Amino acid sequence: MGEPSDDDRERPPITRRRIVEAALRLVDEHGLSALTFRRLATELGASPMSAYAHVRNKDELLDLMLDHVLGEIDLRPTASDWVAQLRAMFRSYHKVLLAHPGIARIYSDSVKIGPNGLRAIERTMAVLREAGFSPASAANAFFALFTYTIGFHQIGRVNPLEPPSGGGRGARASRAVTTYFSALPPTEVPTVVALAPYFSGTKGRRRYEFGLDVLLAGLEAKMSAEAQGAS
Repeated sequence: MGEPSDDDRERPPITRRRIVEAALRLVDEHGLSALTFRRLATELGASPMSAYAHVRNKDELLDLMLDHVLGEIDLRPTASDWVAQLRAMFRSYHKVLLAHPGIARIYSDSVKIGPNGLRAIERTMAVLREAGFSPASAANAFFALFTYTIGFHQIGRVNPLEPPSGGGRGARASRAVTTYFSALPPTEVPTVVALAPYFSGTKGRRRYEFGLDVLLAGLEAKMSAEAQGAS
């Protein structure tokens, strides 16, 4: 007697977790616009209606996917100072969003906070409060770090506007961003031309780290000023 075919084997039951993980794979591979219940059903090997027994609609699915991804952030406390702890947490957040490039776009609309999101907020706020930030400053610091990280991943490729055909040096330049900026007339935008090599890649490897370092340095200065004002 031969081996049973794939169709004969019993499929694993449809669960909310399976739905969320399948949706996440779909978005990771094809982008957020590819997520439909029909494509999700194909991914699960089930009927489109089967998912609705566990997830009410696409909005709820997006909220569940986001919270699932937030569970991948490394929130483990360390023995380091508060700046190092925040740097480690938000670096981890950055890496998680790099691994799931479509997920940051969920924040373009409203989202509901799930248990993993609450844990991330709690951990960040606890570090800030333990460092001595006032409640208002701790909340502001959290939102500054949070919105910077999300915004970094929401922005797409930044390309120059194509000049009209036959419109001079810029029209003959390569479409590569660096080449385009280098080819601009230095009499009009001398600083842009001089810095053209640094315009390559909106999301260069060190660009997130640079912004994070600036934010954390600003928070250190803010903390120092608050401490001096209280003394």
